[in-house]
Amino acid sequence: MDFTIQKDEFIKGLSRVQSIIEKRTTLPILSNVLLETRDNALQVVGTDLEVGIKGRCEASFKKKRLADGSGQKLFEIVREMPDGEIHFKTVEGNYAQITGGHVRFKIAGIAPDDYPILPDYQDESFFPLPVEDLADMLDKVIHAVGSDETRPYLNGVYFHTADAEGKKRLRAVATDGHRLALCDKALPDGSKFAVKPGVILPRKGVLELKKLLDGSADDLEICVSERNAIFRLGTTLVIIRLVDGDYPDYNTVIPKGNEKVITCSRDDLFAALRRVSLLTEDLGRGVRFSLRKKMIEVSCENPNLGEAHEEMAVSYDAEDFDIGFNARYFLDALGVVRDEDVNLSFGDAFSPVLLKTPSDSGFLSVLMPMRL
Repeated sequence: MDFTIQKDEFIKGLSRVQSIIEKRTTLPILSNVLLETRDNALQVVGTDLEVGIKGRCEASFKKKRLADGSGQKLFEIVREMPDGEIHFKTVEGNYAQITGGHVRFKIAGIAPDDYPILPDYQDESFFPLPVEDLADMLDKVIHAVGSDETRPYLNGVYFHTADAEGKKRLRAVATDGHRLALCDKALPDGSKFAVKPGVILPRKGVLELKKLLDGSADDLEICVSERNAIFRLGTTLVIIRLVDGDYPDYNTVIPKGNEKVITCSRDDLFAALRRVSLLTEDLGRGVRFSLRKKMIEVSCENPNLGEAHEEMAVSYDAEDFDIGFNARYFLDALGVVRDEDVNLSFGDAFSPVLLKTPSDSGFLSVLMPMRL
């Protein structure tokens, strides 16, 4: 392989894969990136066998072959090279020579034939999605993803298509067994995209995808196969291996008959929880909600540190009611809300609370209570 490329363009391609290439691994090949030619452009490929990213860079070629080099070290070298053009050339013995200005490096690589093959898909398999919709969905559910290795099917985001409000919608759901977050968005009119019964994307893949989506102005397309979900964002392809297993029926967790309803300021409740939770222990982080006429008190009692109480005005007219929650879970749920107000629906002291917002009917969060 022999090509010339602008430093900024090369850094852009290499930076996309830095967070997924394995720094410490029993498979040395996964610490490398694959450089290949595709449609007269340079394609930078990285994978950890769970997530794969292919990014396209503009380059001028003399010889079009494959090259495989240390992903982290190559990125560090290119980042420190002088501005302007960089000349990359493979030489005998799987070495690569990198030249820019008066600087020259020679680094070791690995035979590219051993690099894992990432799947390719035909254009007709992809369906368009609004970038901002998918980014918002991921942002609103990622906090509820589980981390229990004995239940890997909860350690990801569940995606499926559903019919709601007279439209076909894409829905994202996440739960760790103590809380649940759901967000769906209407698919473009006439869209033929369908995912039924649904697929589970692992946490790492969702986080990598979210990094690329945030602030992107590129067009987004999605393709789902039996084993992978593929997202095409401009000239970048993200391949995410699906989690095996059946996702639980989340609809059974969403409360239907909670009649104790309050509406309050999102910012005020968030600030009150932050202050009161200063006296909670890291393990448990329990706070008490005491609902009274036109008022809610958020409190914490800690025998080792003391106690904290804060009252705030709310629209509530039912009977007095006390219930406990994990403060961190509640703060996470409020942290993704963009509305000024939130609606909280309670059942009894042993039933989950349903959190919704006035302006986004496609979003909800469910939080299980805790004994205090």
